[in-house]
Amino acid sequence: MALNGSNISVQKTFYNDTQMTDMNSLANALLSKPTELSPIITHLSGKDDKRFPLSFLTEGVGNVQSIDRLEYEYRVATQRLRTRPVASAPATTTSLGIGGSSFEVSFPDKHFVFPYVLISQSGVQARIMKEPESRGSDYVYTLQLVNPSGTATMPAADVASGALFAQMYAPVGVDFSRGNASNWETPGLVRNKLTTVRKSYHMSGNAKDYVAEFALPTKGGSTTKL
Repeated sequence: MALNGSNISVQKTFYNDTQMTDMNSLANALLSKPTELSPIITHLSGKDDKRFPLSFLTEGVGNVQSIDRLEYEYRVATQRLRTRPVASAPATTTSLGIGGSSFEVSFPDKHFVFPYVLISQSGVQARIMKEPESRGSDYVYTLQLVNPSGTATMPAADVASGALFAQMYAPVGVDFSRGNASNWETPGLVRNKLTTVRKSYHMSGNAKDYVAEFALPTKGGSTTKL
């Protein structure tokens, strides 16, 4: 409605929800920060025993926290990849690495980094000698045993299909050494919203003579009757 002297005009305006402010737009504008449940980092599938993360954050460590906002968040980390299985056994597994000779081992992905030292499931260490090569769906790594003994070999069971290897460290020379990469993981952030639950009671008959008694919790841990 516009007032201009003695003239009055009525104008029609269409409703536009983008001009309105709700809880979602306030949260998106960072005007309201969600409640952080705990500063610790939990695994996405629970801790090491794969419990639900919310149970670990509350019941697991005896924490009880009141959330006064409709949103909450907590930090999580996925299970780290520390070992990788052998994709396929070499054509020959006899005297692998003897006399300092190099040998090839296939893995399903390019998780290990050149020139790190790998350790087999029985504890034998071998250094990655060059960048892995892609062959089909696997990656072939060229390895050399760390053990300086001329008779040292890689056990056949350690290069069988499904045998596990883990990555250790990356030794380099004093001169003309090159930098290398590393595989590391960072935690993520999960945000969720609470749901408001409302319950109504309908009573028939002479309702004014009935009294409904409710036990509500207090901040001190006890209950009060309403």
